[in-house]
Amino acid sequence: MAEHICRIAGCSEPVESQGLCPMHFTRALIYGQVRLPSAKQVECKQPKPAVAEN
Repeated sequence: MAEHICRIAGCSEPVESQGLCPMHFTRALIYGQVRLPSAKQVECKQPKPAVAEN
C-alpha cells in the first residue's frame, strides 16, 4: 500500500488526517489556515491615538 503524503505543496510528511501532516493539520485546527500570515499581512486593529493640536 502506498504511503500518503501531505497535500501542502513542498511538504513530504506522512498524512495524519484530512490529507494533512500533523504540523499542517494542527495549524488548520488552531489558526483556521495552514500557512501562518506574515507580519506584513497582519494589521493592528487598535485605533491610532488622537494627537492634540496646539
